[in-house]
Amino acid sequence: LDLRALVCVRLTSSDGDRYVSATLCRRIRILIAPYFMRYWDFVREMRFTGAVIGEQMALNVLYPDVYTPSSMTIFLPNRLFFHMLGYLCQVEGYTAALSNRAGDAGSLQLRTRTATLSRGTKRIELLQSTSDSALHAVLGGWNTALSAYITPSGFCDPYAMLTAAKRALLDPRLLSTGAPLKQEIRDLREEWRSRDWSIGVHPSQWDVVRGACVPEPRSDCAASTRHFGDKHCVAGHLFPVRCRPPLVGHIALDLVEEYTVCWWRGGRVCGIGC
Repeated sequence: LDLRALVCVRLTSSDGDRYVSATLCRRIRILIAPYFMRYWDFVREMRFTGAVIGEQMALNVLYPDVYTPSSMTIFLPNRLFFHMLGYLCQVEGYTAALSNRAGDAGSLQLRTRTATLSRGTKRIELLQSTSDSALHAVLGGWNTALSAYITPSGFCDPYAMLTAAKRALLDPRLLSTGAPLKQEIRDLREEWRSRDWSIGVHPSQWDVVRGACVPEPRSDCAASTRHFGDKHCVAGHLFPVRCRPPLVGHIALDLVEEYTVCWWRGGRVCGIGC
């Protein structure tokens, strides 16, 4: 079952809630645990640093029929990037290669650090956000499908209707200058198309009679103001309601939930009035 089907099952009963939790947690363990000798220590490190797992590894957890990547991408807040980097090198024995990356004009990630970590056949990519929220960096992907993520306690896909149909919209910033797409992006687009994905620049590619958004913008409209966890997202908690620990005395700080990250895609709207 893909993400939308699992969410529907979760709504049926407490048994459905437990089934969905067990399914997602099992997928995460199968795909992610092989990267770590001390898996639960890594989970605690994720909680401490406010890290999220994104890109194709998150997609593969939420949509099992999606291609299983050969590496994992972890996004981190600006100030805790080196904490995770040090942990993976000192505790997990990874070797790191650091680099600085300058984004194009108008991009979300104007200047950031990245690290490629390797240990045997395993490879992890660390991406530093330019803000105190790792989710800011998640939005830097070249298409909408890459904005899905998972945390130690939850998951979110802002464009689940598109992703479930293996459709993705190109980031309009890549086309804003009028210049041809970079070769790197063209190669990625062809790679995804070879896996039966449809990559478009506007939703009308799949809905030829699409008109203006009335009374409010659709989730994939250029004029729609979005935030992680809004009504268009398919998101939820990894654990069933009955198994979540009670809140006693205080609520533990969650660095992912501490900030509300908003965005709008921009580009061509669906019609006059959007």
